[in-house]
Amino acid sequence: MNNKLFILAIAPAMLVLGSCNKTAINEPTPKYITVSTDIATKVTTAEDGSQSFANGDKISVYAWTSDPNTVPAQGSRVVDNAINTLGTDGKWTAEPQMLWKNLKDKHYFIGVYPHADVSETDLTKVACSVDPAKQVESDILVATEFSGKIAENNP
Repeated sequence: MNNKLFILAIAPAMLVLGSCNKTAINEPTPKYITVSTDIATKVTTAEDGSQSFANGDKISVYAWTSDPNTVPAQGSRVVDNAINTLGTDGKWTAEPQMLWKNLKDKHYFIGVYPHADVSETDLTKVACSVDPAKQVESDILVATEFSGKIAENNP
């Protein structure tokens, strides 16, 4: 009687173990992050009268995963001050190239115009220099994406 109960207790465990295999699951490799811009509320006008970015404009882009409310230190960011330059074709080109950390985690972004020559240590206090004589002509734009983007349409 005890042998039958023992066999009945082991049978489900054998079925579970028998259903396991060592087949590796190949996840797609993270690819490029691309930038697109749109100034929703236009509050200023460019020198030529337009209200959009001009060819050659540069923005700094920062990205990270984990907590959207806490930007990690420089060494822990997925993207750390990638300078994106607007080309004559209307597309932004990043230097260095921006890559997703992976294809499952939410990524959070901050973009700053004008770009910074060096990475900002504390993104809650971005430094900008403005010539007081030209302050009316100066722009400072900060864009944030804190809802989290996942690389669903990985190019």
